Amino acid sequence: MASKELPTPSLSAYERRALDEIRAFKSPQAGWFDKAAYALQWPGAKAGDLVMKTPLVGWALQRSFHSLTHLLANAASWSIRHGAVVKDFHEAGFGHIAHVTHVESVPLEEIDKLAGSLRTKYRALAAAEGVGAGMTGIAGLTADIVALTALNLRAVGEYAAYYGFDISDPAERAFAINILTLGAAQNPMARALTLKQMANLAHGATLAQKMDQFKKGLAQDVVERVAKALGRRFTRAKITQLVPVIGAAVGGGFNAFYTGRVCESAYHLYRERYLVRKYGECIAVEADA
Repeated sequence: MASKELPTPSLSAYERRALDEIRAFKSPQAGWFDKAAYALQWPGAKAGDLVMKTPLVGWALQRSFHSLTHLLANAASWSIRHGAVVKDFHEAGFGHIAHVTHVESVPLEEIDKLAGSLRTKYRALAAAEGVGAGMTGIAGLTADIVALTALNLRAVGEYAAYYGFDISDPAERAFAINILTLGAAQNPMARALTLKQMANLAHGATLAQKMDQFKKGLAQDVVERVAKALGRRFTRAKITQLVPVIGAAVGGGFNAFYTGRVCESAYHLYRERYLVRKYGECIAVEADA
């Protein structure tokens, strides 16, 4: 990984630790145990391989694709209650904050405290939703996938808001939607590729050009690509929900697992963008190829 000189003015000790954490997230040291974990960590993935080509699953995939495309293309899906976030800043002693995009004067340590409970909250919500869906069989699979995606879109939006970014702005949606894809990455190579794409969107002299295509909303081909990828990966991983008795447990466990990954990704990547906006692109963390 290429190292970068830290800028002047210098970062605080807390900010330096945050950059170390972001660096560890982007370029984890994958030993044999980590590589084995990638093969095991998608609940039901192996069992799902056996039935992915059956007509019933094909029908579920088509329904998931169309429903996710509608969800991601719908502007209402990207709306976040910013008032609650602003209220949290006020209660923490930052009464000058009028909008979530005005938090650059708030120390990162204080923002981390405010956003600290989000992962626990959304994992619990996802698990509860998944348990209920796991009892409904194939008929509930599509609804479960859409509900899981909508919940995680809301989680990403809330993380973004605390760190000063508004995903209701069409120019921010390309970055946010890739966090959903990052959470679904099934191997280190796919993860690294998504991180590289996100770095190209978030940093660099051509940022305005890269975001321009999203000024009127996400490009249809991007929406369809993400909808197809998420629909297939979720269906493959969640197919064991259809097994009697264990279905509810698998549904709740997978939803919590995926949501935890999305929340971890949003946490580190929006912290990085907060710091880049404060100090400049010279501190952006590069992921190992």
